[in-house]
Amino acid sequence: MVTLSEKHRQLVHDKGKLVEQMKALLLKQEGDEGGEGDDTGSQFDALNTLLATLDARITRIEAAMAAEAALATDVPGGDDTDQEEAALSGTIHRRFHSGRVPATAKRDRFRGIKEQRGIEMTRLAIGMMWARLTNNTIDKAAEFVGNRFGDDVVARALNAGITGEGGALIPQDFLASMIELLRAQTVVRGSSATELGMPMGNLTVPRLAGGATAAYQGELDDITLSQERFDDVNFVARKLTAMVPVSNDLIRRAPIGVEEIVRDDLVQTIARREDLAFLRGDGTDKGPIGMRHLAMPANVITVTAMPATPSPGDQLTAILSATSAAILALQNGMSRMIRPTWFMSPTIKRFIATARDSIGGFYFKEELEKDMLEGYPVRWTQQIPTNLSIATFAKGSEIYFCDMADFVIADTYNVIVDASDVAAYNDGTGMVSSFQRDQSLFRVIAEHDVNMRHLQSLVVLLTQDWGFTGVPGSPGAPWSTQPLNPTWSQAGAIRPALATGANPPPTLTDPT
Repeated sequence: MVTLSEKHRQLVHDKGKLVEQMKALLLKQEGDEGGEGDDTGSQFDALNTLLATLDARITRIEAAMAAEAALATDVPGGDDTDQEEAALSGTIHRRFHSGRVPATAKRDRFRGIKEQRGIEMTRLAIGMMWARLTNNTIDKAAEFVGNRFGDDVVARALNAGITGEGGALIPQDFLASMIELLRAQTVVRGSSATELGMPMGNLTVPRLAGGATAAYQGELDDITLSQERFDDVNFVARKLTAMVPVSNDLIRRAPIGVEEIVRDDLVQTIARREDLAFLRGDGTDKGPIGMRHLAMPANVITVTAMPATPSPGDQLTAILSATSAAILALQNGMSRMIRPTWFMSPTIKRFIATARDSIGGFYFKEELEKDMLEGYPVRWTQQIPTNLSIATFAKGSEIYFCDMADFVIADTYNVIVDASDVAAYNDGTGMVSSFQRDQSLFRVIAEHDVNMRHLQSLVVLLTQDWGFTGVPGSPGAPWSTQPLNPTWSQAGAIRPALATGANPPPTLTDPT
């Protein structure tokens, strides 16, 4: 005789076949250019009607199964042991608060199978309730169920913490959503820098380097001659690239969009790498030269260190002296001061925000809450280091003050994001065919360069001791992570062999 559960499984199986047929018809209809769409549509409607009928039958069977399970838990009153089981859920805290249970002999699990349906689930719930009410662990609950009911199967299922004792029986749930990566702020492009097109990969911008001179003279004196001098600013496309191979099995089977995750991560990686180059690039890695190394030597100012035992007001004095030096460097250099902007690390921003005046009030805090300092915008990023060795200090950092109207980014406007499953790549040991290895290669390419229209519009402050006790310096990074999960999953069922020590998971590499 066919049971309700067997009939339910069969109907669900038939429903899956119908869904596959409907999907095939939809795909056929989308690609149909021969005028057969009406016939395909009628077939789809017929399948949809049949699907609704199956859903109704499945719903009725599920209701019958639920009623049967509820009836099975109503234990007859003629058996003393079964009466104790039925009443146990209401009296468990009073009778077993101490956690001590009497030893009982194992009973025949096959006695009255028809009447015992649903008892295993009841015993499982009783064991979990006992653990919660008595503040015991699940393994103690498993021991309680084994002693009280003599039911080793339920006891093993409860003991999910040990894979070999039942954890492998518990399916692993999976949330089709990706936890985002914590990334550093990008600051340069969003600060209204001047952007120019560079479609040919190079660009020359002429610049007036010297102007005419004027002088007073007598009535018959010859006019003194002068001559303009010309210069130029050159840009050459610096190619920034990133590429990642991904298993096609992962792409085909993962319940989340692997292609989108890899693509977005590559674009984010490119954005943060160029931002770091715009700030601190020195050109030695074939990249652009950034603010730190574009600044004229006279405009790289080392901020005087505070006294070893600073008195109240020393912090504020140091900050005011440093910011004044930066602002005056631009003003005395005749910078146009159109869009001057501060760039600093979060540590430096917080150090400035904590400066107090002579009566104990915060001097810059209210202004910095609006991301302003001395009337100019503040942009902060975790990629500026705070562990630089400056003079005798190991927590040095850099502050950039730049008129962004004079900071020029030249782009080829040719950012390429593409993928291939037939390309080859060098993995460091030799050439690998992605087609042969069944992989897809994802690649991003960007080309750009940076330079200053006027070097007088850029100053760099080197701080020596702007920091906090107990807060270590940071080398700066594009993103941060936490210790990796060494077992692939916290679920005990995911790797049953771990209980015996066989087949351990592979060693995972920390990206940092």
